[in-house]
Parts: sequence; structure tokens; C-alpha cells
Amino acid sequence: MGGFECSTHHTRSGRRLDVVASTFHDQFVALDYQRLQDQGIFTVREGIRWHLIERQGKLDFATVLPIWRTANKMGMQVMWDLFHYGWPDDIDIFS
Repeated sequence: MGGFECSTHHTRSGRRLDVVASTFHDQFVALDYQRLQDQGIFTVREGIRWHLIERQGKLDFATVLPIWRTANKMGMQVMWDLFHYGWPDDIDIFS
């Protein structure tokens, strides 16, 4: 199984990191999948970036759909990581 780093945590200074965006995996998902397939890998872990999906109680999966569609088109099996070091901005995990 292949995987792509998908952390979306905050630094101590409060700045959010979005590793999917910083590695451009969201833009090059087809190329990344092709590289996995070239090595015989057809299963991949992908992360749900909740800070982009859930805002003030409303869900918008627009950032997930291109990855899901590409995976289906290319015959990739996806293991969705629902929580990987990141949560919506309006949640205080320390409260």
C-alpha cells in the first residue's frame, strides 16, 4: 500500500500546515498514482482534510472528489484516513 502524507495540523505559532497542498499531491494525484502503479501498487492511503471540508457545521467534499474520481478512473483502491493530525478550525480539542 502506498500513501501520501496528509497532516493538516497547526504549528505552535498557530499557523496551519497542509502537507497535501505543500507537496502538490492534490494537483498531481494522477501522476502520483501512476508512479505507484509502475511499482505494482494499487492500494493507497488518502487523507480527508477536514479543515477544508467542514466549516461552521457545513460539509463540502469538493476537495475529495477529484482524488476519488482519479482513483476510480485509474483502478486504485483507497483507504480513507478520516483523521490525520488535523481538525476543523472551530473545534477546540483541549476544551
